[in-house]
Amino acid sequence: MLCHQEIPLKKVNQIETVTYVSAIARRWEKPLQQPADEIARCLADVLKVAQRDRQRDPLLQSLWASVQIQAAASGWLQFSLLAPGLSAWLVSLNQIPLQPDCDRIARRPPWQIQYVYGRCCSLLRRAAQQQQISFCHPQSAASYQLQAAPDLFWQLRQVGLSGLATGERALIHALIDAADGYEQLSHALAAGCLKLAYALSQAFELFYAACSPWAGTPEQRQLRLGLIRAVQAMLYRLSCPHLGALSSHL
Repeated sequence: MLCHQEIPLKKVNQIETVTYVSAIARRWEKPLQQPADEIARCLADVLKVAQRDRQRDPLLQSLWASVQIQAAASGWLQFSLLAPGLSAWLVSLNQIPLQPDCDRIARRPPWQIQYVYGRCCSLLRRAAQQQQISFCHPQSAASYQLQAAPDLFWQLRQVGLSGLATGERALIHALIDAADGYEQLSHALAAGCLKLAYALSQAFELFYAACSPWAGTPEQRQLRLGLIRAVQAMLYRLSCPHLGALSSHL
């Protein structure tokens, strides 16, 4: 999600935060003949100025404005995405319209990916029938665009990632890993997309076993439905153009 072609980043394995680190200052230490920590501080200052650039795409601007940039004494750069930016990214996934264009492709993804995608669709239809969510285009529910998508992630903005249930945090990280993996593919190769979609499908099944969208507080139910819609959109992005048609029915 935050991967940048000029600054190589690695996501830190911390479930309570979304943090990336970069060793670029350490790589430049010998060529520039300067201490890595000094280079890191200079880069952090430059990047903080870049956060105020208003010519960016609105989503990127929202994400970048929510990134805390720090230079560690060891010369590492650290980027931490705060809850407002994470919420904005999840909202953007919820607003991706799903189109039936991929139905023309004969080869279908493996069964588990098909199953999880169909499960997401059926859960969202059930939630709409129960009036827990509303589709932007009820006459064409196949697009699955949700009204008031920002409201779905109110709890995340209030309590942050660390305040969510373990299953919710794990699924958010799985979504981020899928997005990062997709962006890092040199070409949208079917094999790479399949691996990412399969990993996300497995993460969803663990989430669904632990976090029912029909249990908990109203805010928890809304968050979980928003995450289900995000998984649906990510699987669609990974699968349809390269692996074949996805069915909205189990």
